[in-house]
Amino acid sequence: MDLESLRSGADTASLQASTMQASLPSVLTELKGSLNEIFNKDNPLVKERTGYLENYLSAGDRARASYLPQKSGFAYSPTELNALTSSTQASALAPLATVNQMLMGQYGGLKDYLGQAKDLFAARVQAAYENAQRMRQRYGDEAARQQQEFENKQAEKSFAEQVRQFNVGQSKKGGVGTDIIDWASEYAQFKAAQSGGQSGLSNNFLKGITNITGF
Repeated sequence: MDLESLRSGADTASLQASTMQASLPSVLTELKGSLNEIFNKDNPLVKERTGYLENYLSAGDRARASYLPQKSGFAYSPTELNALTSSTQASALAPLATVNQMLMGQYGGLKDYLGQAKDLFAARVQAAYENAQRMRQRYGDEAARQQQEFENKQAEKSFAEQVRQFNVGQSKKGGVGTDIIDWASEYAQFKAAQSGGQSGLSNNFLKGITNITGF
């Protein structure tokens, strides 16, 4: 398996997760702006509120003007005029308050939508980080496996060369002793245990000994 491809994939996954995390606030801000724009566009309650608000703001002046002696035919005292004006304003406030309450309910729904969107996006960010971690782990595992494989091969080559040199020396003396066979077997078993119980390493060593020594 190509280590460079694994490393590059892990780096890319980490970068994607970090980018998603960093973009979360701006994504939510844009979503909020879009929802508010959609919500306010052609919303009948917004139009109603505008009309009721204008009516409420002008209710006091209109009431005072309507209760002037020239129009009402009565001369109200300042206390009476204030009471009549306040009553008119209260009547104008009631529908405005009702529409406002309805709009607040709708805005509350928008808040719920934003909360759900935030949770969903945060879950995607978390999934991206977990994926990056898995890919990083995969890269680390493969790197360790290849390193162990390389070390095993180097040990096999080194051991085979030691056996060859020993046999050359023994053949000059008139034969191959059995001590090297016993030592080789023990060494192979030791290296197999050292590398995590890989019996294939021991078998390869013993086969190498057989091929070299003829035993």
